[in-house]
Amino acid sequence: MSNSNNRKKSKKRKVARQNLCICGSGKSYRECCGQTKIDIPAFIRQQLIDFDDRFVDATIRAFSMIVRDREPDGCLSTTAALCVVAKKFGYEAEICYGLCKFKEQAFYHAWLEINGTIIDLAIYGNVNYNPLSLWPNKIDKPYIGPYENSIVGYGKYKIDEDWPLCPMSIIVDRPLTWYMDGLPDQTMWELVCLYLDVEPTEETISELRKYAADVIM
Repeated sequence: MSNSNNRKKSKKRKVARQNLCICGSGKSYRECCGQTKIDIPAFIRQQLIDFDDRFVDATIRAFSMIVRDREPDGCLSTTAALCVVAKKFGYEAEICYGLCKFKEQAFYHAWLEINGTIIDLAIYGNVNYNPLSLWPNKIDKPYIGPYENSIVGYGKYKIDEDWPLCPMSIIVDRPLTWYMDGLPDQTMWELVCLYLDVEPTEETISELRKYAADVIM
C-alpha cells in the first residue's frame, strides 16, 4: 500500500470532544468529526496505517468537509481532488467509476483506488445527507479497504444502457486537468489546497497541476 519514500504512520491521536477537531476545520471536535458515532479520524488512520501521514491528514480533512457541509453528492469532485493529493505524495492513484450496488439499489459512483485499496469518502454523504437517498438506513463511516470486504458492490468501469444519461459519463478518457479546470475561479484546485492545508497561490496551483498532468479519467 505504501510508497517506499513515504513516512510511516505516527502514534494514534486522541482528542477531547471540546477541543479543536484534528482535521483542521477550526470547529470543535464534537461539532465536526465528533458528530459521528465512531471516531472517524482514528478509523481513517487505522485503515491507511501504511500510508504517508500527510496523505492521511489530507484524507481526514476531505472527510471533515463532507460532514461540515453535509455534502450529499460529491463523489467525483472529492475523488478527483484527493487523486491530485495522492499523486503529490507519490502514489499511483486511479480514479474509478461505474455502476455500484448498495442494499439492492444500483447507482453510478466514483471512488479512488490506490494499489487495490478503495478510498471512498463520498459514500458517507451520498447515503446520509442526500434528501433523495435511496437508503432509509444510515452508515456510520466511509469505506476504506479492499474490494472484497466492502459493504458496497463496486462495479469498476461497469456501465449499462443508462450510462449516457449520467453526468459523470462526460469524463471518460478526459485528462484530469480538464475536469479540474472545469469550474470557475480555480475552485477544484482550491479544494485540493484545502485538503493539503496550504494557501492556494498561483505557484502552489502550478505545482499541483504537474501532478495531475498525466492522469486520464
